[in-house]
Amino acid sequence: MLSKEIENLQTLQCKTVLTLFDFIQILLNFDGNFIPDFFFNKDFFELIAKCIMYPQVIGFDAKNLEITAMLPVIMGNLLQSIILKDPLSYLVKCELSIYVQKHKNDYIELDNITSDMNNFSKLKQYVRGLIFLKHHNVLNQLDNIKELIYQSEDKIAYIFKFLARECIGELVSADLKPLVKNYLEILMEFLLMHYESSITIKIIELIENDTMLGPDFKKIEYGIHFLNTFKCEIFKYILKDIEKTIEILNDVVERNPFLF
Repeated sequence: MLSKEIENLQTLQCKTVLTLFDFIQILLNFDGNFIPDFFFNKDFFELIAKCIMYPQVIGFDAKNLEITAMLPVIMGNLLQSIILKDPLSYLVKCELSIYVQKHKNDYIELDNITSDMNNFSKLKQYVRGLIFLKHHNVLNQLDNIKELIYQSEDKIAYIFKFLARECIGELVSADLKPLVKNYLEILMEFLLMHYESSITIKIIELIENDTMLGPDFKKIEYGIHFLNTFKCEIFKYILKDIEKTIEILNDVVERNPFLF
């Protein structure tokens, strides 16, 4: 009974937070100053940052799926309204920067993540938070986050390398647990959010890799294994600018006419 009461309390807390954010967003859309300045304090902006980067600590989790599904839309509307207000924009960006910087190096350390699954769900939500901020064009406005928005090619190459391991002198495809594969898919979704020619060239280069991965009874080319693992993310990315992709592919074929 106590467990059920805690669950109900958590649901009520989530509903209260959503109602509060929805109401404030409506007020922010008016020209008049309806909200007293003292309301916009560190605690308020910290709550916003938590709801974006770590919503599970507030109670937005699998136990509250219906309410949790509403969170991104409400947070997106609220964030856009705040960004338009100069003083508030600075304050929310400061708080978001603090939370974004917490794991800006950890989220790509795949060996550490898979060897210690304790932080797995936290890092998974962290990447979802990065996707949210990038989608709303806020991530690139934060301080000290160059590592997150640049060098996507290197990170993709690192993920590619993670897909294989050496076993008794030969390369074999890594055995990815469903949770790990799901994390890698979310990570690739983040890295492939915006189309860049350099990223497309890197992806094609990796797919070209014809090194054979074992074990013997199910040999597969390294590049094909990479494509099979992330086909949804890669094809969705390619379709962002199909004309540019075709142009790059034509250049590749000119260099290597026997590739396809």
